[in-house]
Amino acid sequence: MQKYLIDHRDLLFALFEFLEVDKMNRFQRFENFDRAVYEETIRLAKKIAAQSVFPANVTGHTEGCHYDPQTKSVRLITIGL
Repeated sequence: MQKYLIDHRDLLFALFEFLEVDKMNRFQRFENFDRAVYEETIRLAKKIAAQSVFPANVTGHTEGCHYDPQTKSVRLITIGL
């Protein structure tokens, strides 16, 4: 089964080089957040996504959406929960 996860290097670049989130610790609310905290949060979020979120929508990834040309609408798959 393929995992649809973002490229880790791209994510780190966007967060630390482009957005410079590690500099937010100058604000009182984020004073205890350093780069290690952000990286660990990302690692845990990816783990949760791979183990819980992704498997919950396997049907959506294999079946996809359906376009009805008569009504010009897109129907999502039905998930039986």
